[in-house]
Amino acid sequence: MKNYIYIFIGICFLSLQSCDEDSFTQTVDIDIPDHESRLAISGIVSNRNPFMQTIVSASQSILDIESAPQVSNKNIQILVNGESIGNEVAENGNAQVFEVTTDLNAGDELIFEVSADNYGQARSTQVFPSSISVSDFEYEEDGIIDVNGDTRNEINISIDDPANEDNFYSLWFEYVYYKDQNIYSEFSYAETSGVGINEQYSEFVFSDGTFNGTKHSLRFSDYIWNSNAEEPDSVFIKSYLSHLSEDYYYYKTSYFQYSQAQGNPFAEPVIVHDNIENGYGIFGAENVTIDSLRIK
Repeated sequence: MKNYIYIFIGICFLSLQSCDEDSFTQTVDIDIPDHESRLAISGIVSNRNPFMQTIVSASQSILDIESAPQVSNKNIQILVNGESIGNEVAENGNAQVFEVTTDLNAGDELIFEVSADNYGQARSTQVFPSSISVSDFEYEEDGIIDVNGDTRNEINISIDDPANEDNFYSLWFEYVYYKDQNIYSEFSYAETSGVGINEQYSEFVFSDGTFNGTKHSLRFSDYIWNSNAEEPDSVFIKSYLSHLSEDYYYYKTSYFQYSQAQGNPFAEPVIVHDNIENGYGIFGAENVTIDSLRIK
């Protein structure tokens, strides 16, 4: 019997000895390939803003810890059907601002070209999307009771989706308050349980894959408006419906997924969509339809 006790004690001792820190760690040498720096550029063409901002920098190795380098002697061209979109009016480091002086119409060919010493030319092409109409836009204060028994505001909106083509959308809401001679606004914190909708910071991104060519209705619940303001004289809610280019849609959805995966050790790696030839980044386009509804 004593022999069994000694054997048991010996096994426990060996087990404890083997459970040191090195038993649970493993060192693996990873061969990091050489990185060829390329232009990293981004720009979004929108009918909502009379100014367009571009970012021009250079890509870095995964091991680089310095700030993104500034690119010198760069030449930026943004063309609409072969004509310049407008003039550069400001520059700050890697960012440039162009005044959009060209009318934008559905089907316009948009070209974004950047060239710089030692980097060659990076380029991308988009087609400006069409305008999408909102057929219904309704708001009801305290129109929804949630699962906790709390009342929420109800927002209903319907869009007329063009048939026989793939369409991609972004939607968000804003409250605008009028008090005496002052105007102030705040983003809506709307929520929805709609299927196939990507949401981040109350921006909803979706495609027409399940409703192509039909009138499609969306329902949202929202927090109480005017949470940080005095009692206003009047209140409006605005909807911003963006008809996105396909590349811009995939960039937004992949970036949402990338952001949600940060800090999660069990998440799958996410590659953010880009569409720049001979470089990295995103060039996209959106045609924004804005509707306003007075609710007070």
